[in-house]
Amino acid sequence: MSAELPAVPMPRPYGAAPSPEFLALHERPVVRVRKRSGRPMWLVTRIEDARRLLTDPSVVVAPPGAAGQSRYGLSPLVTQSLFALDGPEHAKLRRLVTPAFSARRLARLRTRIDRMAADLVDEMIAAGPPADLRAHLSSVLPALVICDLLGVPRDDASQLCRWTDSALMSSDEGDADRAWRDWHALREHLGSLLAAKKVEPGEDLLSDLGAALDADPTLTEQQVIALAATMMVAGHETTAVVIEYGTVGLLTHPGQFARLTADPALVPAAVEEILRLYPPTAGDVGTVRFTTADLTVAGTVIPAGSTLMISFRALSYTNAGDDDLGRLDIDRTDTPHLIFSHGPHHCVGAALARLELTAVLRCLADRLPDLRLAVPTEQLTPRLNVVSGGLVSVPVSWGPVS
Repeated sequence: MSAELPAVPMPRPYGAAPSPEFLALHERPVVRVRKRSGRPMWLVTRIEDARRLLTDPSVVVAPPGAAGQSRYGLSPLVTQSLFALDGPEHAKLRRLVTPAFSARRLARLRTRIDRMAADLVDEMIAAGPPADLRAHLSSVLPALVICDLLGVPRDDASQLCRWTDSALMSSDEGDADRAWRDWHALREHLGSLLAAKKVEPGEDLLSDLGAALDADPTLTEQQVIALAATMMVAGHETTAVVIEYGTVGLLTHPGQFARLTADPALVPAAVEEILRLYPPTAGDVGTVRFTTADLTVAGTVIPAGSTLMISFRALSYTNAGDDDLGRLDIDRTDTPHLIFSHGPHHCVGAALARLELTAVLRCLADRLPDLRLAVPTEQLTPRLNVVSGGLVSVPVSWGPVS
Protein backbone atom coordinates (compact mmCIF):
# COMPACT_ATOMS: atom_id res chain seq x y z
CA MET A 1 0.00 0.00 0.00
CA SER A 2 2.85 2.41 0.80
CA ALA A 3 4.04 2.16 -2.82
CA GLU A 4 0.86 3.99 -3.85
CA LEU A 5 1.73 7.00 -1.68
CA PRO A 6 3.57 10.03 -3.10
CA ALA A 7 7.32 9.57 -2.70
CA VAL A 8 9.52 12.23 -1.09
CA PRO A 9 11.81 13.99 -1.58
CA MET A 10 10.51 15.26 -4.90
CA PRO A 11 13.45 16.65 -6.88
CA ARG A 12 13.23 20.33 -7.75
CA PRO A 13 13.25 21.02 -11.51
CA TYR A 14 16.56 22.89 -11.36
CA GLY A 15 17.52 22.46 -7.76
CA ALA A 16 15.94 25.64 -6.37
CA ALA A 17 12.38 25.74 -7.68
CA PRO A 18 9.70 23.54 -6.06
CA SER A 19 8.37 20.60 -8.00
CA PRO A 20 4.80 20.90 -9.36
CA GLU A 21 3.93 17.61 -7.65
CA PHE A 22 4.97 19.05 -4.32
CA LEU A 23 2.92 22.20 -4.88
CA ALA A 24 -0.12 19.97 -5.30
CA LEU A 25 0.57 18.26 -1.96
CA HIS A 26 0.83 21.48 0.02
CA GLU A 27 -2.87 22.21 -0.50
CA ARG A 28 -3.67 19.73 2.29
CA PRO A 29 -2.65 20.25 5.94
CA VAL A 30 -1.66 16.60 6.50
CA VAL A 31 -0.67 14.22 3.71
CA ARG A 32 0.31 10.56 3.84
CA VAL A 33 3.59 10.12 1.90
CA ARG A 34 6.52 7.72 1.82
CA LYS A 35 10.27 7.86 1.73
CA ARG A 36 11.81 6.53 -1.46
CA SER A 37 12.91 3.55 0.62
CA GLY A 38 9.19 2.79 1.14
CA ARG A 39 8.76 3.91 4.75
CA PRO A 40 5.39 5.73 5.21
CA MET A 41 5.26 9.16 6.85
CA TRP A 42 2.85 11.99 7.56
CA LEU A 43 3.70 15.27 5.81
CA VAL A 44 2.64 18.35 7.83
CA THR A 45 2.20 21.57 5.82
CA ARG A 46 0.62 24.20 8.10
CA ILE A 47 2.72 26.55 10.21
CA GLU A 48 0.38 26.58 13.21
CA ASP A 49 0.41 22.76 13.32
CA ALA A 50 4.18 22.70 12.91
CA ARG A 51 4.76 25.08 15.80
CA ARG A 52 2.57 22.99 18.07
CA LEU A 53 4.22 19.71 17.07
CA LEU A 54 7.76 21.07 17.42
CA THR A 55 7.06 21.99 21.05
CA ASP A 56 5.04 18.86 21.93
CA PRO A 57 7.07 16.57 24.27
CA SER A 58 5.41 13.52 22.71
CA VAL A 59 7.01 14.41 19.35
CA VAL A 60 10.68 13.41 19.44
CA VAL A 61 13.69 13.47 17.13
CA ALA A 62 14.61 9.83 17.73
CA PRO A 63 12.17 6.92 18.06
CA PRO A 64 12.31 5.04 21.38
CA GLY A 65 14.98 2.35 21.37
CA ALA A 66 16.65 3.64 18.20
CA ALA A 67 19.66 5.37 19.73
CA GLY A 68 22.70 4.88 17.54
CA GLN A 69 20.72 3.23 14.77
CA SER A 70 20.32 4.47 11.20
CA ARG A 71 17.45 6.94 10.88
CA TYR A 72 15.88 5.38 7.80
CA GLY A 73 18.26 6.65 5.16
CA LEU A 74 19.39 9.83 6.89
CA SER A 75 23.00 10.94 7.17
CA PRO A 76 25.40 10.60 10.11
CA LEU A 77 24.74 14.25 10.96
CA VAL A 78 21.18 13.45 12.02
CA THR A 79 21.89 10.09 13.63
CA GLN A 80 25.04 10.71 15.68
CA SER A 81 24.73 14.32 16.79
CA LEU A 82 22.82 16.94 18.73
CA PHE A 83 20.03 16.56 16.17
CA ALA A 84 19.39 13.02 17.43
CA LEU A 85 18.81 13.98 21.07
CA ASP A 86 15.74 15.00 23.04
CA GLY A 87 14.92 16.43 26.44
CA PRO A 88 17.48 17.17 29.17
CA GLU A 89 20.37 15.55 27.29
CA HIS A 90 19.76 17.76 24.27
CA ALA A 91 19.33 20.88 26.43
CA LYS A 92 22.55 20.20 28.32
CA LEU A 93 24.67 19.91 25.18
CA ARG A 94 22.94 22.82 23.47
CA ARG A 95 23.87 25.08 26.39
CA LEU A 96 27.53 24.33 25.71
CA VAL A 97 27.45 25.89 22.23
CA THR A 98 25.06 28.78 22.87
CA PRO A 99 27.77 31.23 24.10
CA ALA A 100 29.61 30.93 20.78
CA PHE A 101 26.57 32.45 19.06
CA SER A 102 26.05 35.27 21.56
CA ALA A 103 25.39 38.80 20.32
CA ARG A 104 28.83 39.86 21.56
CA ARG A 105 30.73 37.21 19.62
CA LEU A 106 28.64 37.63 16.49
CA ALA A 107 29.17 41.40 16.58
CA ARG A 108 32.92 40.76 16.48
CA LEU A 109 32.47 38.22 13.69
CA ARG A 110 30.35 40.53 11.52
CA THR A 111 33.27 42.64 10.31
CA ARG A 112 35.34 39.55 9.53
CA ILE A 113 32.44 37.98 7.63
CA ASP A 114 31.99 41.12 5.55
CA ARG A 115 35.73 41.17 4.79
CA MET A 116 35.79 37.47 3.89
CA ALA A 117 32.84 37.86 1.51
CA ALA A 118 34.43 40.89 -0.16
CA ASP A 119 37.76 39.12 -0.58
CA LEU A 120 36.14 36.03 -2.10
CA VAL A 121 34.08 38.08 -4.55
CA ASP A 122 37.18 40.07 -5.50
CA GLU A 123 39.04 36.82 -6.17
CA MET A 124 36.18 35.59 -8.33
CA ILE A 125 36.16 38.85 -10.30
CA ALA A 126 39.92 38.64 -10.77
CA ALA A 127 39.59 35.09 -12.12
CA GLY A 128 37.13 36.43 -14.68
CA PRO A 129 33.82 35.15 -16.02
CA PRO A 130 32.38 32.63 -16.30
CA ALA A 131 32.90 31.44 -12.74
CA ASP A 132 31.41 28.85 -10.42
CA LEU A 133 29.73 30.70 -7.56
CA ARG A 134 29.78 27.54 -5.44
CA ALA A 135 33.52 26.98 -5.82
CA HIS A 136 34.39 30.65 -5.33
CA LEU A 137 31.88 31.83 -2.74
CA SER A 138 28.83 29.91 -1.54
CA SER A 139 30.74 26.86 -0.27
CA VAL A 140 33.89 28.70 0.78
CA LEU A 141 32.52 31.54 2.91
CA PRO A 142 30.50 29.38 5.37
CA ALA A 143 33.48 27.05 5.74
CA LEU A 144 35.82 29.91 6.64
CA VAL A 145 33.27 31.41 9.03
CA ILE A 146 32.52 28.22 10.94
CA CYS A 147 36.25 27.43 11.14
CA ASP A 148 36.78 30.90 12.62
CA LEU A 149 34.00 30.39 15.15
CA LEU A 150 35.24 26.94 16.14
CA GLY A 151 38.89 27.97 16.29
CA VAL A 152 39.90 25.64 13.44
CA PRO A 153 42.97 26.69 11.40
CA ARG A 154 41.99 28.22 8.06
CA ASP A 155 44.33 25.81 6.26
CA ASP A 156 42.13 22.93 7.45
CA ALA A 157 38.98 24.35 5.84
CA SER A 158 39.21 22.57 2.47
CA GLN A 159 39.64 19.10 3.97
CA LEU A 160 36.95 19.70 6.56
CA CYS A 161 34.58 20.83 3.79
CA ARG A 162 35.08 17.55 1.96
CA TRP A 163 34.27 15.62 5.11
CA THR A 164 31.19 17.72 5.94
CA ASP A 165 29.88 17.35 2.41
CA SER A 166 30.24 13.58 2.65
CA ALA A 167 28.68 13.39 6.12
CA LEU A 168 25.46 14.84 4.73
CA MET A 169 25.02 12.09 2.15
CA SER A 170 21.76 10.20 2.41
CA SER A 171 22.18 6.45 2.62
CA ASP A 172 19.04 6.10 0.49
CA GLU A 173 20.89 7.28 -2.60
CA GLY A 174 24.45 8.15 -1.63
CA ASP A 175 27.56 6.27 -0.55
CA ALA A 176 26.64 5.40 3.04
CA ASP A 177 29.99 3.80 3.85
CA ARG A 178 31.87 6.88 2.72
CA ALA A 179 29.52 9.15 4.67
CA TRP A 180 30.17 7.31 7.92
CA ARG A 181 33.90 7.00 7.25
CA ASP A 182 34.27 10.72 6.65
CA TRP A 183 32.06 11.58 9.63
CA HIS A 184 34.47 9.65 11.85
CA ALA A 185 37.48 11.28 10.15
CA LEU A 186 35.98 14.69 10.88
CA ARG A 187 35.42 13.77 14.51
CA GLU A 188 38.96 12.41 14.87
CA HIS A 189 40.47 15.59 13.44
CA LEU A 190 38.34 17.82 15.66
CA GLY A 191 39.32 15.66 18.63
CA SER A 192 43.00 16.41 18.03
CA LEU A 193 42.24 20.13 17.75
CA LEU A 194 40.20 19.97 20.97
CA ALA A 195 43.17 18.45 22.81
CA ALA A 196 45.39 21.28 21.58
CA LYS A 197 42.85 23.91 22.68
CA LYS A 198 42.79 22.49 26.20
CA VAL A 199 46.51 23.25 26.39
CA GLU A 200 46.37 26.64 24.63
CA PRO A 201 42.78 27.92 24.72
CA GLY A 202 41.47 30.87 22.74
CA GLU A 203 38.14 32.65 22.47
CA ASP A 204 36.41 30.11 20.27
CA LEU A 205 33.96 27.23 20.48
CA LEU A 206 36.53 24.42 20.71
CA SER A 207 38.16 26.18 23.66
CA ASP A 208 34.74 26.59 25.30
CA LEU A 209 34.06 22.89 24.84
CA GLY A 210 37.47 21.93 26.21
CA ALA A 211 36.84 24.01 29.34
CA ALA A 212 33.37 22.48 29.76
CA LEU A 213 34.84 18.99 29.48
CA ASP A 214 37.32 19.72 32.26
CA ALA A 215 34.65 21.31 34.47
CA ASP A 216 31.88 18.71 34.12
CA PRO A 217 32.72 15.07 34.93
CA THR A 218 29.41 13.92 33.44
CA LEU A 219 30.50 15.04 29.97
CA THR A 220 32.43 12.65 27.78
CA GLU A 221 35.04 13.56 25.21
CA GLN A 222 33.03 11.77 22.52
CA GLN A 223 29.96 13.88 23.31
CA VAL A 224 31.96 17.08 23.00
CA ILE A 225 33.68 16.02 19.78
CA ALA A 226 30.36 14.99 18.22
CA LEU A 227 28.96 18.38 19.22
CA ALA A 228 31.84 20.21 17.52
CA ALA A 229 31.42 18.05 14.41
CA THR A 230 27.70 18.84 14.33
CA MET A 231 28.44 22.57 14.41
CA MET A 232 31.00 22.16 11.64
CA VAL A 233 28.67 20.26 9.32
CA ALA A 234 25.52 22.27 10.00
CA GLY A 235 27.36 25.59 9.94
CA HIS A 236 28.98 24.92 6.58
CA GLU A 237 26.72 23.02 4.20
CA THR A 238 23.30 24.37 5.08
CA THR A 239 24.41 28.00 4.78
CA ALA A 240 26.23 27.27 1.52
CA VAL A 241 23.06 25.81 0.03
CA VAL A 242 20.90 28.79 1.03
CA ILE A 243 23.43 31.19 -0.52
CA GLU A 244 23.45 29.38 -3.85
CA TYR A 245 19.69 28.74 -3.99
CA GLY A 246 19.07 32.36 -3.03
CA THR A 247 21.43 33.73 -5.66
CA VAL A 248 19.84 31.57 -8.35
CA GLY A 249 16.42 32.72 -7.19
CA LEU A 250 17.36 36.39 -7.42
CA LEU A 251 18.86 35.94 -10.88
CA THR A 252 15.92 33.96 -12.28
CA HIS A 253 13.06 36.11 -10.98
CA PRO A 254 12.87 39.13 -13.34
CA GLY A 255 13.85 42.40 -11.75
CA GLN A 256 14.64 41.07 -8.27
CA PHE A 257 18.43 41.37 -8.40
CA ALA A 258 18.09 44.76 -10.11
CA ARG A 259 15.84 45.90 -7.25
CA LEU A 260 18.49 44.80 -4.77
CA THR A 261 21.33 46.58 -6.55
CA ALA A 262 19.26 49.76 -6.81
CA ASP A 263 18.19 49.72 -3.15
CA PRO A 264 20.56 47.98 -0.68
CA ALA A 265 18.06 48.72 2.09
CA LEU A 266 16.10 45.75 0.71
CA VAL A 267 18.83 43.28 1.74
CA PRO A 268 17.22 42.30 5.10
CA ALA A 269 13.89 41.60 3.37
CA ALA A 270 15.70 39.68 0.62
CA VAL A 271 17.42 37.54 3.25
CA GLU A 272 14.09 36.55 4.83
CA GLU A 273 12.44 35.91 1.46
CA ILE A 274 15.32 33.66 0.40
CA LEU A 275 15.14 31.78 3.69
CA ARG A 276 11.38 31.36 3.24
CA LEU A 277 11.60 30.01 -0.29
CA TYR A 278 14.84 28.04 -0.33
CA PRO A 279 15.35 25.78 2.69
CA PRO A 280 18.57 23.73 2.54
CA THR A 281 17.17 20.35 1.59
CA ALA A 282 17.46 17.95 -1.33
CA GLY A 283 14.02 18.11 -2.86
CA ASP A 284 11.02 19.30 -0.89
CA VAL A 285 11.57 17.74 2.51
CA GLY A 286 11.84 19.01 6.05
CA THR A 287 12.59 17.86 9.55
CA VAL A 288 11.73 14.31 10.61
CA ARG A 289 10.05 13.61 13.96
CA PHE A 290 8.48 10.57 15.65
CA THR A 291 5.30 10.35 17.71
CA THR A 292 5.24 8.63 21.10
CA ALA A 293 1.49 9.18 21.62
CA ASP A 294 -1.60 9.49 19.45
CA LEU A 295 -1.98 13.01 18.06
CA THR A 296 -4.68 14.86 16.14
CA VAL A 297 -3.47 17.26 13.45
CA ALA A 298 -6.02 19.22 11.40
CA GLY A 299 -8.67 16.63 12.25
CA THR A 300 -6.46 13.67 11.29
CA VAL A 301 -5.50 11.15 13.98
CA ILE A 302 -1.81 10.25 13.77
CA PRO A 303 -1.05 7.12 15.82
CA ALA A 304 1.80 6.73 18.27
CA GLY A 305 4.87 5.30 16.58
CA SER A 306 4.32 7.27 13.38
CA THR A 307 6.96 9.22 11.47
CA LEU A 308 6.29 12.89 10.75
CA MET A 309 7.90 15.08 8.13
CA ILE A 310 7.39 18.77 8.88
CA SER A 311 8.00 20.41 5.54
CA PHE A 312 9.73 23.78 5.75
CA ARG A 313 8.93 24.44 2.09
CA ALA A 314 5.25 23.59 2.53
CA LEU A 315 4.98 25.86 5.57
CA SER A 316 6.27 28.76 3.48
CA TYR A 317 3.90 28.05 0.62
CA THR A 318 0.77 27.84 2.73
CA ASN A 319 1.30 30.72 5.11
CA ALA A 320 2.80 33.65 3.20
CA GLY A 321 -0.51 35.46 2.77
CA ASP A 322 -0.92 35.76 -0.99
CA ASP A 323 -1.64 33.62 -4.03
CA ASP A 324 1.81 33.73 -5.62
CA LEU A 325 3.85 31.97 -2.99
CA GLY A 326 6.31 30.36 -5.38
CA ARG A 327 7.58 33.70 -6.66
CA LEU A 328 10.54 35.38 -4.99
CA ASP A 329 9.55 38.93 -4.05
CA ILE A 330 11.99 40.91 -1.93
CA ASP A 331 9.33 43.55 -1.27
CA ARG A 332 7.31 41.07 0.81
CA THR A 333 6.96 41.74 4.51
CA ASP A 334 5.61 39.67 7.38
CA THR A 335 6.02 36.29 5.70
CA PRO A 336 6.62 33.79 8.52
CA HIS A 337 8.79 30.75 8.02
CA LEU A 338 10.29 27.99 10.16
CA ILE A 339 13.49 27.48 8.18
CA PHE A 340 15.39 27.44 11.49
CA SER A 341 12.81 25.13 13.10
CA HIS A 342 11.02 26.00 16.33
CA GLY A 343 11.02 25.06 19.98
CA PRO A 344 13.90 23.25 21.71
CA HIS A 345 15.57 22.46 18.38
CA HIS A 346 15.46 25.99 16.97
CA CYS A 347 18.75 26.49 15.12
CA VAL A 348 21.36 27.97 17.44
CA GLY A 349 23.20 29.39 14.43
CA ALA A 350 20.26 31.25 12.88
CA ALA A 351 21.73 34.71 13.48
CA LEU A 352 25.08 33.64 12.05
CA ALA A 353 23.47 32.29 8.88
CA ARG A 354 21.64 35.58 8.43
CA LEU A 355 24.91 37.50 8.82
CA GLU A 356 26.57 35.41 6.11
CA LEU A 357 23.69 35.67 3.66
CA THR A 358 23.50 39.42 4.29
CA ALA A 359 27.22 39.84 3.59
CA VAL A 360 26.97 37.90 0.33
CA LEU A 361 23.93 39.78 -0.98
CA ARG A 362 25.39 43.20 -0.14
CA CYS A 363 28.69 42.30 -1.77
CA LEU A 364 27.22 40.84 -4.96
CA ALA A 365 24.81 43.74 -5.39
CA ASP A 366 27.60 46.27 -4.87
CA ARG A 367 30.42 44.67 -6.87
CA LEU A 368 28.55 42.73 -9.56
CA PRO A 369 25.31 44.58 -10.42
CA ASP A 370 25.24 42.87 -13.83
CA LEU A 371 25.62 39.35 -12.39
CA ARG A 372 23.69 36.68 -14.30
CA LEU A 373 23.53 32.91 -14.69
CA ALA A 374 25.94 31.63 -17.33
CA VAL A 375 23.75 28.63 -18.24
CA PRO A 376 20.01 28.01 -18.60
CA THR A 377 18.39 27.01 -15.33
CA GLU A 378 17.63 23.57 -16.79
CA GLN A 379 21.38 22.89 -16.82
CA LEU A 380 21.81 23.45 -13.08
CA THR A 381 22.36 20.02 -11.55
CA PRO A 382 20.96 19.37 -8.05
CA ARG A 383 22.91 17.32 -5.50
CA LEU A 384 20.13 14.83 -4.82
CA ASN A 385 22.15 12.42 -2.67
CA VAL A 386 23.07 15.09 -0.11
CA VAL A 387 20.61 15.78 2.71
CA SER A 388 21.17 19.55 2.53
CA GLY A 389 20.66 19.64 -1.23
CA GLY A 390 22.40 22.35 -3.18
CA LEU A 391 23.78 22.45 -6.69
CA VAL A 392 26.80 20.73 -8.18
CA SER A 393 27.91 24.10 -9.56
CA VAL A 394 26.46 27.57 -10.08
CA PRO A 395 27.97 29.02 -13.29
CA VAL A 396 27.66 32.82 -13.33
CA SER A 397 28.90 35.61 -15.54
CA TRP A 398 29.02 39.41 -15.66
CA GLY A 399 30.16 42.19 -17.93
CA PRO A 400 29.21 42.61 -21.62
CA VAL A 401 27.05 39.87 -23.10
CA SER A 402 28.94 38.22 -25.95
